[in-house]
Amino acid sequence: MFIRAILFYKMPAGRPLAISTPQEMLERGYAYFADCQKNENPILVTGLVLALGLSCRDTLIEYGKRPEFSDTVKELKTVCENYAENRLYGTNPTGAIFALKNFGWTDKSQTELTGPAGGPLQHEIRGMKAVRAALYGEEQKNTQGE
Repeated sequence: MFIRAILFYKMPAGRPLAISTPQEMLERGYAYFADCQKNENPILVTGLVLALGLSCRDTLIEYGKRPEFSDTVKELKTVCENYAENRLYGTNPTGAIFALKNFGWTDKSQTELTGPAGGPLQHEIRGMKAVRAALYGEEQKNTQGE
């Protein structure tokens, strides 16, 4: 009687990568950028994703989490960000502003209040009688039990 030995080996989980090397990703990405420039099309992250043969932006983000692809993904996304940033100086920057917000840019303003000579603010808590006197220049009748 013969005994067959069956060798099992563990396959890596998940489907194989659509892009096997960072160099392949760079080549596809820069080919997309060149095509956009040639055809005067906007450079978009979703266009980059499609040119790379990926299914969605989330897949590109997942590639960026892999140490070997991290810098490559950052570089390609920076080219897209640069395109949007340059569009800010055109006649209608609305779309560029929206795109840059997706890159983490914000358009908030921040106000810092300081006291005299840049020192801390000073405040005084006064009762209603004092407030009324300051506002009306006279003492008002206490109607709130003060």
